[in-house]
Amino acid sequence: MVAFARRRHPELVASLQLTEEQPLAWAVADGYPALREDMADWFTAAHADGTLRDMDDRWFGTLEEFDYVEVVSFITRMSDRFPRYRGYFQEAAADADAPFDWQLIAAQAYQESHWDPHATSATGVRGLMMLTLPTARELGVRNRLDPKESVAGGTEYLERMYNRLPETIEGEDRLWFALAAYNIGMGHIYDARKLAERQGLDKDKWSDISKTLPLLAQPKYYKTV
Repeated sequence: MVAFARRRHPELVASLQLTEEQPLAWAVADGYPALREDMADWFTAAHADGTLRDMDDRWFGTLEEFDYVEVVSFITRMSDRFPRYRGYFQEAAADADAPFDWQLIAAQAYQESHWDPHATSATGVRGLMMLTLPTARELGVRNRLDPKESVAGGTEYLERMYNRLPETIEGEDRLWFALAAYNIGMGHIYDARKLAERQGLDKDKWSDISKTLPLLAQPKYYKTV
């Protein structure tokens, strides 16, 4: 798939399209009626509860968004910056009690600072994991510009967000909620959950909260929570 491959090879261009989009289907050999029935039941349920929608969004939801400059920059940083900090990500993930893959910590750090240990925002957050000064002090991070301290502190903070979430939020949804809380604060997460309830959505599903969270930028919504 060209759109997927361009994430690694941004110069790739599709010169022509050989066929139109075609639907896909599962084929079951004769003699296995029970398997056919089970698959039909699974797909029916997966359509109804949003499982297929969530899978499609996870694997293909961002493919239409392509920024050549950003992709090239990411590939360059993977070579120039990432190797210096990989060990810190692995160590922090290993020390965490929450189910964090070290690649997740690395991705979060890239989202925060582009793996720049000296990154500083206009609001005063700094370092690889872009910690505020009060948060750093609470976590015992003495120097936010120290990559190892920053990664360890940021991972601990993410773990705190993960553990503070209601027990009704489970599985991968819990991870998405924690990542969102890391960036915007737990209060906004609870506000988005209230909006989800009002709209008849599932407040424990990230696929539904991702619809109500952006609404908090509008006065007619944030003034009511």
